[in-house]
Amino acid sequence: MGVPTLFKKIIHNKFYKNIANGVKDGKTDCDYLFMDYNGIVYNAYESIKKDLEGKNYDKDKIEELILEEVIRITQHIICNVLKPKKMTYIALDGPAPRAKMVQQRSRRFKATLDKQFMIELKKKFKISNENEGWDGSANISPGTKFMEKLSNRIISAMKDKTFVKHNSQMKIIFNNGNSPGEGEHKFLDILRNMRTMESKKNDKIYLYGRDADLIELAICTHKSNIYIIREIKAERDVKLDEIYEGYTYLELNINNLKNGFYSDIIRKDGFKEKEGILIKKKDKVRLLNDYIFLTFLAGNDFVISLPFLKIRKGSLMKIISIYQEIKDTFDDYLVLYDISKNEKPKINIEFLKEIFKKGYEKEDEWMKKDVQSEINKYLSGYMDERTVESELKLSEYDKIVTRYTHMHVASTHHPLFEKYSKDFRIINYDDTYSKWRIDFYNYYLGNHEKERLDLLIENYLESLYFTLNYYFVGCPSWSWHYKFRVSPLLGDVYSYLEEKSLSIIEKANEFELGSPFTPFQQLLFILPAQYKHMLPEVLHPIMIDTKVGATQYYPETFKIDVTFGSKTMYSEAILPEIDDEYLLKIIKEYEEKLSIEDKARNVIRTKSYGN
Repeated sequence: MGVPTLFKKIIHNKFYKNIANGVKDGKTDCDYLFMDYNGIVYNAYESIKKDLEGKNYDKDKIEELILEEVIRITQHIICNVLKPKKMTYIALDGPAPRAKMVQQRSRRFKATLDKQFMIELKKKFKISNENEGWDGSANISPGTKFMEKLSNRIISAMKDKTFVKHNSQMKIIFNNGNSPGEGEHKFLDILRNMRTMESKKNDKIYLYGRDADLIELAICTHKSNIYIIREIKAERDVKLDEIYEGYTYLELNINNLKNGFYSDIIRKDGFKEKEGILIKKKDKVRLLNDYIFLTFLAGNDFVISLPFLKIRKGSLMKIISIYQEIKDTFDDYLVLYDISKNEKPKINIEFLKEIFKKGYEKEDEWMKKDVQSEINKYLSGYMDERTVESELKLSEYDKIVTRYTHMHVASTHHPLFEKYSKDFRIINYDDTYSKWRIDFYNYYLGNHEKERLDLLIENYLESLYFTLNYYFVGCPSWSWHYKFRVSPLLGDVYSYLEEKSLSIIEKANEFELGSPFTPFQQLLFILPAQYKHMLPEVLHPIMIDTKVGATQYYPETFKIDVTFGSKTMYSEAILPEIDDEYLLKIIKEYEEKLSIEDKARNVIRTKSYGN
């Protein structure tokens, strides 16, 4: 997923020049195409939804329609739109690092709440619930039967030469869902060392994918001639539809985007460009590395955003302005990494300390202004004029659906307000900093004792180091993950960095690689019990049988965290922490009971098809 709404920030930023172009069929300048394939599957499902309306198709029929559409879209992109000359690399998401599973688990559990809400609402309004049985986010996970069908269909299309009709000499490689790692990270290793493909300096490389982190990952390679292609319709952006009317796809020019990021980080009242220094290519590279790191502080799949940093409200520029202020007096950079050397990246702790110090000075003000004031506004019954006007055109059913999806839960008009009304009074940021700080930690940690805070801060620093390594050099650990549902406050991080020695702080950059999870292990770590049918029956007791001793990890009822006044789509599920060692031990015992067929579906595969 990456940084939320980053694509919108980029595409509609007036300071960014020549970032995007509409793409017509029949390009002739693409040499390599890398496809983060899960996005194709989502687009295919969205594409056939209209065909499902009014039809009572069973699951197999729905899946067949999706598979047909997936192959059609793939062939169209490869053979008609881009026409790669040298290679197409198709990568499905395989078992993810444990760090990714935290968010995957939250999303899939929360999806059950959303689904149940819609089922009950449709019952109330006597609306059919046909075709509600196929869940995209759950089915499009490694280890499901659907993903096995998808892999087989792609391999069959490769054998039939479906994807090389434009160029029989083009090499095509498919890395399926049994190979560990997220799709985009599978081909990042290749991009980091293009010599393995005998590529030339001017070869044009296209990346297909919907996730925002693909943008940052492309920048992290520091390679020229990289473009990202996305489907315009999938963005659900009226402005884009108008600007690029008549186009199906949009390409992002990563080189030009780098210039946009570079301009962001040195703009106006930021630090002044030192003639002959910052204009050098190597210094621009280092500034871009710093920029990427700053986005981590706004949150992504592995790092919880700092409490005041909500990128949807433009808060990224707050942290950039702090960086600019510090960079004026700092001769070094925030990220210590030389791409030419075989070493892992590090964080300049003195620089980071100053960022947290400056942020701490403004944290109380920002929490009052950006968080509490908004909560107060909605608690008072506020509804903007645009919403009032748009609701006049909606049926009662559509009005409730819109409110549930797009309205802050703190609004007295939200369908879940009564359920969560007390949660908005747990922490009052209008109190003094010392008071709300204690309430903050008592709510999120159970207490505010220093020992507990230190564990939180250590884990948070680990998340920064993990992501830095993951983006720049590759996955540092298959087993590490963030164990809290909130980031620490800036003042406490600053105090920790002041108090601890550098050697202790940098222990957060020490990871054990370990072994990847099997597909079924991942499913058992991320799926609620309502989706047990996606697993072999022999594994079901793990989720539902109290005698097995793991049912506490699959609660049927739970709450979402709305304490920042979030919309439901941005609120995380509050779930019991999994004891990884304990659950894995149970799973491995049951994996031994799998049939030969299911064991084949659960195997870890390291080799790609077409190599």
